[in-house]
Amino acid sequence: MTRFLNSILVLGIVSFWAFMNGSLVLREIDLRGQDDLRRGVSEFLGPELYRERWMGIYRNNRRIGHTGLIFEKVFTEEGDHHKTTVNAEFTVDLFGKGKRISVNGWITTDLSMLPLSLALTARFDKQEFRLSGERENDGFTVQIEREGAQLFEIPLPLRELSLTNGLTVDLPVAGLKVGQRFELPVFNPIFFQNSDVAVVTVEEQTRRRLPSGLNVDCFRLITKYQGQSSTSWLTADGEVLRQEVPHLGIVLRQETQRQAIKATKRIK
Repeated sequence: MTRFLNSILVLGIVSFWAFMNGSLVLREIDLRGQDDLRRGVSEFLGPELYRERWMGIYRNNRRIGHTGLIFEKVFTEEGDHHKTTVNAEFTVDLFGKGKRISVNGWITTDLSMLPLSLALTARFDKQEFRLSGERENDGFTVQIEREGAQLFEIPLPLRELSLTNGLTVDLPVAGLKVGQRFELPVFNPIFFQNSDVAVVTVEEQTRRRLPSGLNVDCFRLITKYQGQSSTSWLTADGEVLRQEVPHLGIVLRQETQRQAIKATKRIK
Protein backbone atom coordinates (compact mmCIF):
# COMPACT_ATOMS: atom_id res chain seq x y z
CA MET A 1 0.00 0.00 0.00
CA THR A 2 2.84 2.42 0.84
CA ARG A 3 4.48 1.77 -2.52
CA PHE A 4 1.16 2.33 -4.29
CA LEU A 5 0.50 5.60 -2.50
CA ASN A 6 4.05 6.78 -3.25
CA SER A 7 3.54 6.06 -6.94
CA ILE A 8 0.26 8.00 -6.94
CA LEU A 9 1.95 10.94 -5.19
CA VAL A 10 4.84 11.00 -7.66
CA LEU A 11 2.49 10.71 -10.62
CA GLY A 12 0.30 13.50 -9.28
CA ILE A 13 3.26 15.85 -8.80
CA VAL A 14 4.73 15.16 -12.22
CA SER A 15 1.33 15.41 -13.91
CA PHE A 16 0.68 18.71 -12.13
CA TRP A 17 3.96 20.20 -13.38
CA ALA A 18 3.58 18.85 -16.90
CA PHE A 19 0.02 20.02 -17.31
CA MET A 20 0.64 23.38 -15.70
CA ASN A 21 3.20 23.66 -18.55
CA GLY A 22 0.96 22.04 -21.14
CA SER A 23 -2.67 22.46 -20.21
CA LEU A 24 -3.68 26.07 -19.60
CA VAL A 25 -7.24 25.62 -20.81
CA LEU A 26 -9.30 28.65 -21.88
CA ARG A 27 -13.08 28.26 -22.09
CA GLU A 28 -15.52 30.45 -23.96
CA ILE A 29 -14.66 33.85 -22.53
CA ASP A 30 -16.08 37.11 -23.85
CA LEU A 31 -15.26 38.00 -27.45
CA ARG A 32 -13.24 41.06 -26.52
CA GLY A 33 -11.03 38.98 -24.24
CA GLN A 34 -10.44 36.39 -26.97
CA ASP A 35 -9.61 39.10 -29.49
CA ASP A 36 -7.18 40.73 -27.03
CA LEU A 37 -5.47 37.42 -26.37
CA ARG A 38 -5.01 36.44 -30.00
CA ARG A 39 -3.98 39.95 -30.96
CA GLY A 40 -1.46 39.91 -28.11
CA VAL A 41 0.03 36.62 -29.29
CA SER A 42 0.34 37.99 -32.82
CA GLU A 43 2.08 41.12 -31.54
CA PHE A 44 4.36 39.07 -29.31
CA LEU A 45 5.66 36.99 -32.22
CA GLY A 46 5.67 39.88 -34.69
CA PRO A 47 7.69 39.66 -37.92
CA GLU A 48 10.49 37.69 -36.24
CA LEU A 49 8.23 34.61 -35.82
CA TYR A 50 10.49 33.37 -33.00
CA ARG A 51 10.70 34.47 -29.38
CA GLU A 52 12.10 32.91 -26.24
CA ARG A 53 11.96 33.55 -22.49
CA TRP A 54 14.43 32.24 -19.94
CA MET A 55 14.03 32.70 -16.20
CA GLY A 56 16.11 31.65 -13.22
CA ILE A 57 14.02 30.21 -10.38
CA TYR A 58 14.97 31.28 -6.84
CA ARG A 59 13.78 30.56 -3.32
CA ASN A 60 15.16 32.67 -0.47
CA ASN A 61 17.66 34.18 -2.95
CA ARG A 62 19.03 30.70 -3.68
CA ARG A 63 18.77 29.30 -7.19
CA ILE A 64 16.72 26.13 -7.43
CA GLY A 65 16.49 25.86 -11.21
CA HIS A 66 15.38 27.51 -14.42
CA THR A 67 12.53 27.57 -16.92
CA GLY A 68 12.65 28.43 -20.58
CA LEU A 69 9.88 28.91 -23.15
CA ILE A 70 10.38 29.16 -26.92
CA PHE A 71 7.52 30.42 -29.11
CA GLU A 72 7.48 29.96 -32.89
CA LYS A 73 5.19 30.38 -35.86
CA VAL A 74 5.81 27.49 -38.25
CA PHE A 75 4.81 27.27 -41.92
CA THR A 76 4.18 23.77 -43.34
CA GLU A 77 2.34 22.18 -46.24
CA GLU A 78 -0.26 20.89 -43.76
CA GLY A 79 -0.93 24.40 -42.53
CA ASP A 80 0.56 27.17 -40.43
CA HIS A 81 0.72 26.68 -36.67
CA HIS A 82 2.30 27.82 -33.43
CA LYS A 83 4.84 25.71 -31.58
CA THR A 84 5.78 26.27 -27.96
CA THR A 85 8.75 24.45 -26.43
CA VAL A 86 9.49 24.18 -22.71
CA ASN A 87 12.82 23.44 -21.06
CA ALA A 88 12.61 23.46 -17.27
CA GLU A 89 14.51 21.95 -14.35
CA PHE A 90 14.24 22.68 -10.64
CA THR A 91 14.45 21.18 -7.16
CA VAL A 92 11.54 20.94 -4.74
CA ASP A 93 11.56 19.86 -1.10
CA LEU A 94 9.25 16.97 -0.24
CA PHE A 95 9.21 15.48 3.24
CA GLY A 96 12.55 17.14 3.98
CA LYS A 97 14.23 15.72 0.87
CA GLY A 98 15.20 17.55 -2.29
CA LYS A 99 13.53 16.14 -5.40
CA ARG A 100 14.68 17.04 -8.90
CA ILE A 101 12.02 17.67 -11.52
CA SER A 102 12.63 18.37 -15.19
CA VAL A 103 10.25 18.84 -18.10
CA ASN A 104 11.18 19.02 -21.77
CA GLY A 105 8.85 19.02 -24.75
CA TRP A 106 6.51 20.97 -26.95
CA ILE A 107 2.92 21.67 -27.93
CA THR A 108 1.64 22.75 -31.34
CA THR A 109 -1.57 24.70 -31.85
CA ASP A 110 -3.33 26.09 -34.89
CA LEU A 111 -3.46 29.84 -35.34
CA SER A 112 -6.68 29.93 -33.29
CA MET A 113 -4.66 28.39 -30.42
CA LEU A 114 -6.54 25.07 -30.57
CA PRO A 115 -4.12 22.18 -29.82
CA LEU A 116 -2.82 19.89 -32.55
CA SER A 117 -0.19 17.77 -30.79
CA LEU A 118 1.75 17.51 -27.56
CA ALA A 119 4.96 15.68 -26.59
CA LEU A 120 6.52 16.09 -23.14
CA THR A 121 8.99 14.13 -21.04
CA ALA A 122 8.74 14.68 -17.28
CA ARG A 123 11.35 13.29 -14.88
CA PHE A 124 10.94 13.04 -11.14
CA ASP A 125 14.36 12.07 -9.79
CA LYS A 126 14.94 8.75 -11.63
CA GLN A 127 11.33 8.20 -12.67
CA GLU A 128 10.34 9.23 -16.17
CA PHE A 129 6.89 9.86 -17.63
CA ARG A 130 6.06 10.54 -21.27
CA LEU A 131 3.03 12.59 -22.24
CA SER A 132 1.66 12.70 -25.76
CA GLY A 133 -1.44 14.42 -27.04
CA GLU A 134 -3.37 14.59 -30.27
CA ARG A 135 -6.60 16.06 -31.55
CA GLU A 136 -9.41 13.51 -31.82
CA ASN A 137 -12.83 14.43 -33.22
CA ASP A 138 -14.04 17.33 -31.08
CA GLY A 139 -11.50 16.90 -28.31
CA PHE A 140 -7.84 16.63 -27.42
CA THR A 141 -6.61 13.44 -25.75
CA VAL A 142 -3.46 13.23 -23.63
CA GLN A 143 -1.84 9.86 -22.90
CA ILE A 144 0.61 9.27 -20.06
CA GLU A 145 3.16 6.46 -20.27
CA ARG A 146 5.84 5.09 -17.99
CA GLU A 147 8.53 2.65 -19.11
CA GLY A 148 6.67 2.08 -22.38
CA ALA A 149 3.37 1.17 -20.69
CA GLN A 150 0.33 3.42 -20.92
CA LEU A 151 -0.89 4.41 -17.46
CA PHE A 152 -4.03 6.33 -18.42
CA GLU A 153 -5.34 8.96 -20.78
CA ILE A 154 -7.05 12.27 -20.16
CA PRO A 155 -9.73 13.48 -22.59
CA LEU A 156 -9.87 17.28 -22.83
CA PRO A 157 -12.38 19.48 -24.61
CA LEU A 158 -11.06 21.11 -27.74
CA ARG A 159 -10.24 24.52 -26.25
CA GLU A 160 -7.37 26.94 -26.62
CA LEU A 161 -4.15 25.76 -24.98
CA SER A 162 -1.05 27.70 -24.00
CA LEU A 163 2.22 26.24 -22.75
CA THR A 164 3.36 28.10 -19.64
CA ASN A 165 6.17 27.78 -17.09
CA GLY A 166 4.16 25.85 -14.50
CA LEU A 167 4.70 28.30 -11.67
CA THR A 168 2.58 31.20 -12.89
CA VAL A 169 0.19 31.86 -15.75
CA ASP A 170 2.61 33.02 -18.43
CA LEU A 171 0.93 34.26 -21.60
CA PRO A 172 2.97 34.96 -24.78
CA VAL A 173 1.41 38.38 -25.30
CA ALA A 174 2.51 41.92 -26.10
CA GLY A 175 0.73 45.21 -26.63
CA LEU A 176 -0.85 45.11 -23.19
CA LYS A 177 -3.10 47.90 -21.93
CA VAL A 178 -3.89 48.91 -18.37
CA GLY A 179 -7.25 47.50 -17.36
CA GLN A 180 -7.16 44.41 -19.57
CA ARG A 181 -8.52 41.30 -17.90
CA PHE A 182 -8.27 37.66 -18.96
CA GLU A 183 -10.32 34.95 -17.26
CA LEU A 184 -8.81 31.52 -17.79
CA PRO A 185 -10.36 28.30 -16.43
CA VAL A 186 -7.31 26.09 -15.70
CA PHE A 187 -7.23 22.31 -16.02
CA ASN A 188 -6.27 20.74 -12.69
CA PRO A 189 -4.45 17.46 -13.48
CA ILE A 190 -4.54 16.26 -9.88
CA PHE A 191 -8.33 15.91 -10.03
CA PHE A 192 -8.43 15.59 -13.84
CA GLN A 193 -11.08 18.25 -14.27
CA ASN A 194 -11.48 21.92 -15.01
CA SER A 195 -11.53 23.75 -11.71
CA ASP A 196 -10.88 27.30 -10.51
CA VAL A 197 -10.52 30.21 -12.88
CA ALA A 198 -7.21 32.04 -13.20
CA VAL A 199 -7.84 35.78 -13.53
CA VAL A 200 -5.05 37.88 -15.07
CA THR A 201 -5.33 41.66 -14.91
CA VAL A 202 -3.03 44.40 -16.19
CA GLU A 203 -2.85 46.61 -13.11
CA GLU A 204 -0.59 49.51 -14.08
CA GLN A 205 2.14 50.83 -16.30
CA THR A 206 5.26 51.44 -14.25
CA ARG A 207 9.05 51.41 -14.26
CA ARG A 208 11.32 48.78 -12.78
CA ARG A 209 15.02 48.88 -12.06
CA LEU A 210 16.96 45.93 -13.46
CA PRO A 211 19.97 44.37 -11.66
CA SER A 212 22.14 46.27 -14.18
CA GLY A 213 20.75 49.53 -12.76
CA LEU A 214 18.76 50.35 -15.90
CA ASN A 215 15.18 51.59 -15.41
CA VAL A 216 12.73 49.93 -17.80
CA ASP A 217 9.13 50.83 -18.65
CA CYS A 218 6.86 47.86 -18.04
CA PHE A 219 3.40 46.63 -17.01
CA ARG A 220 2.54 44.99 -13.70
CA LEU A 221 0.18 42.05 -13.98
CA ILE A 222 -1.64 40.26 -11.16
CA THR A 223 -2.68 36.63 -11.52
CA LYS A 224 -5.21 35.16 -9.08
CA TYR A 225 -5.71 31.40 -8.97
CA GLN A 226 -7.12 29.09 -6.31
CA GLY A 227 -7.17 31.86 -3.74
CA GLN A 228 -3.52 32.82 -4.33
CA SER A 229 -1.94 35.74 -6.17
CA SER A 230 1.28 36.17 -8.14
CA THR A 231 2.78 39.24 -9.78
CA SER A 232 4.57 39.62 -13.11
CA TRP A 233 6.36 42.55 -14.75
CA LEU A 234 6.32 42.60 -18.57
CA THR A 235 7.70 45.11 -21.06
CA ALA A 236 5.53 46.48 -23.86
CA ASP A 237 6.93 43.89 -26.29
CA GLY A 238 6.24 40.99 -23.92
CA GLU A 239 9.58 40.43 -22.21
CA VAL A 240 9.09 39.04 -18.68
CA LEU A 241 11.42 40.86 -16.29
CA ARG A 242 10.38 39.25 -13.03
CA GLN A 243 7.68 37.08 -11.47
CA GLU A 244 6.89 36.69 -7.78
CA VAL A 245 4.92 33.75 -6.37
CA PRO A 246 4.56 34.56 -2.63
CA HIS A 247 2.67 31.44 -1.55
CA LEU A 248 5.48 29.27 -2.95
CA GLY A 249 8.23 31.62 -1.79
CA ILE A 250 9.57 31.64 -5.35
CA VAL A 251 10.92 34.45 -7.53
CA LEU A 252 11.68 34.12 -11.25
CA ARG A 253 14.24 36.48 -12.78
CA GLN A 254 14.93 37.16 -16.44
CA GLU A 255 18.15 35.56 -17.72
CA THR A 256 19.71 34.53 -21.00
CA GLN A 257 19.52 30.90 -22.11
CA ARG A 258 23.22 30.41 -21.40
CA GLN A 259 22.95 31.92 -17.91
CA ALA A 260 19.87 29.86 -17.01
CA ILE A 261 21.09 26.44 -18.15
CA LYS A 262 24.72 26.84 -17.10
CA ALA A 263 23.81 28.03 -13.61
CA THR A 264 21.32 25.20 -13.10
CA LYS A 265 23.95 22.61 -14.06
CA ARG A 266 26.19 23.91 -11.28
CA ILE A 267 23.62 23.14 -8.58
CA LYS A 268 23.01 19.49 -9.51
